[in-house]
Amino acid sequence: MRKIERQMLNAVNNRDNWAQANTQVHTFVEDENTISRVFLHGHHIADFVHGGYGFGTRCKHGPHVLP
Repeated sequence: MRKIERQMLNAVNNRDNWAQANTQVHTFVEDENTISRVFLHGHHIADFVHGGYGFGTRCKHGPHVLP
């Protein structure tokens, strides 16, 4: 895993806003969930949803649930 990918995942896990090079994480609260939105080259590529019932993603290829 590249260093920038590790930093991005740390920002998502810690629910932080973060940016470096061509990657950005924007974290915000919507309803009762905290959402970390990931951008690559300014394009939205994924949402990580931090809810009360686990952790999941939403992306162009459909919903995915992470263990």
